[in-house]
Amino acid sequence: MRNLENGLTVETAKDNRKWDHVVIPSQGWFDFELRETWCSRDLIFMLVKRDFVSVYKQTILDLPQSDGVILDALDDLTGIYVVANQELATVKSASRAAAMLRERYGRERVTLILSRTDRHNEIGREDVEKAVGVQVTHMFPSDYRVALQALNKGRPVALDNHNELSASFKRFAHRLTGTRVEHHSKTSSGLFGRLAHLRS
Repeated sequence: MRNLENGLTVETAKDNRKWDHVVIPSQGWFDFELRETWCSRDLIFMLVKRDFVSVYKQTILDLPQSDGVILDALDDLTGIYVVANQELATVKSASRAAAMLRERYGRERVTLILSRTDRHNEIGREDVEKAVGVQVTHMFPSDYRVALQALNKGRPVALDNHNELSASFKRFAHRLTGTRVEHHSKTSSGLFGRLAHLRS
């Protein structure tokens, strides 16, 4: 029996007809070394990203802007969205992030999303675009009541059909997937309405 540096032991197999050596854990399979895992975080992240890309048609990564290692995952993405709102602090932060992303990945891949927008806010859409230097491609309206109700009920906002916040989520999802938004026209419930629907 011989001990290895990474916590594994190698012992000579009794059945030499099949294996010469068998590698077994010295302390159990679930005894993870967090330090070694952190040192291999780049490889782990690359393998997880590869599995997502190979299984799903669209993959959305929500990443912190301060970790340069994680930013390497953006190399294969077709679009990069910087999220900001109409507060001065977030506009300044979005400006710094957008400048770094444009320099690294090109201007055409970086766009801006405004969250919790208020049409009466002193900082308008044009002001944010001018400060950040990136075009706003989508806006999510501010609706604290609807968001709070969805959080308390555990029901996604997008499942509701009677508010602008839900509609904005659906429009953004269609934009990401490249699908068209279907508009269903209302038809009369009377006899002539049903006949007209059958003829169309």
